[in-house]
Amino acid sequence: MNLRRWLRPFLHLNILAGLLAFAGLALYQALGGMAGATPLNLAVTALFYSYLFWLAEIFSRPATATDGRRSGSV
Repeated sequence: MNLRRWLRPFLHLNILAGLLAFAGLALYQALGGMAGATPLNLAVTALFYSYLFWLAEIFSRPATATDGRRSGSV
């Protein structure tokens, strides 16, 4: 059973949901950022950058082989 084939649509939904959530949080930061750097703003910023690094890691992986052979990536 190939779990990647079944989980691929959920990965795309997760990426979309994450981008929408962090767009909303960025708007919150823009509006609330005038009050100064609160711990919540710093935590949201840390989560945002960790999510961006996660996206970069996901999209920097080599594409899977389409000829039926396994690629070298895990």
